[in-house]
Amino acid sequence: MPAQLLPEPVRRSWERSRSAGVRPSDSPVFGYASRSVDAEIFEGERYFMQSVRDEVEQLWGSFGGPEWTIFCVNPRGVIVHARHSGVSVPAGLRAIRNGCRLLEADVGTTAPACALAEGATVTVLGSQHYLTEFESIFCLSTPFRDVDGEVAGALDITGVGERDMDLLGGYFRQAAFAIENAMFARLHGCYLVAIQHDMRWLNTPLQGLIAISEGGRLRAANSIGRRLLGLAPTGSVEGVTLASLFPHASPAQRRRLLQSASIPGRLPLPDRSHVFTHVIRGPLASTDRRNSLRWRPALTGGRTDSVREHEPGVLTAPPLREQVRDAVTHALEANGGNVALTARQLGISRTTLYKRLGRGRPAVRELPTEKGE
Repeated sequence: MPAQLLPEPVRRSWERSRSAGVRPSDSPVFGYASRSVDAEIFEGERYFMQSVRDEVEQLWGSFGGPEWTIFCVNPRGVIVHARHSGVSVPAGLRAIRNGCRLLEADVGTTAPACALAEGATVTVLGSQHYLTEFESIFCLSTPFRDVDGEVAGALDITGVGERDMDLLGGYFRQAAFAIENAMFARLHGCYLVAIQHDMRWLNTPLQGLIAISEGGRLRAANSIGRRLLGLAPTGSVEGVTLASLFPHASPAQRRRLLQSASIPGRLPLPDRSHVFTHVIRGPLASTDRRNSLRWRPALTGGRTDSVREHEPGVLTAPPLREQVRDAVTHALEANGGNVALTARQLGISRTTLYKRLGRGRPAVRELPTEKGE
């Protein structure tokens, strides 16, 4: 394919492949990790690998099949978890397994190698691959980042045939966000707070996450959190103060940002828009690994088990009645306070809806100003 017809990220990958001495007629040279992939790449990060496996298996259940493989690579292009049917595997995909290395210097342009280099979702179709041997292959890859915003790996689907790129891209990006969020479980001595413009996205992989020290300074933020708060997409954010993040909020509002509540809070941003906030958990001791693992589902969009109130740094799950009331309140807020519409959507009568609300006026928890204290 003429280089001028290639998407810009793919064109740059061709240039890197050519500079590495690879020729289009070459056969791919797959390197393999010399020792256990888990030990080599994510030593001591078992909860992270579990999240990778979970997301790959979820994606496989939706998009896997004969002649397709779904896998995850680490920053060095080594496959850490791969899934394929084992049936009718095309010749070009047989080498793709745990420990296989997919670098541009070895196999030319592929979606995972390109995504790692570009830091963005990349699709490579057929003859867009640098090596002629891969001309029948479709691949899409999306990267995920660590708590400092650096590329930590990529999820990929590769196979023979055609797929809806936009649809796949959306699902793979959501899975990548879930893996990013799971990394926050290892942060100790800080509050983990979810933020979003739309509170319906809280407790999902699409929530922004920020880690705040007990002294009120930012320690880390995920990709969505960085974007919502206008932070740099990469690099450490340690030391940024809550006052600089939320200059239009009062000191009392910023203090209450770190307090547990059953209803999300709401804070103004510098552009006068607002974000909803929810404390996922409080600070944990560096040795409290068990509780950090317990809260991984809350970070990735799953559910947490009930926990005992005396466990350090853990917020007790609210009673079922309170959870139901909050769910109804959120639905009512999403419908602009329209009781009839909300009742129809929930499949209950308006009388039942009022009962679920405890006959109270539904409201979003506005964080009080200093004057009101």
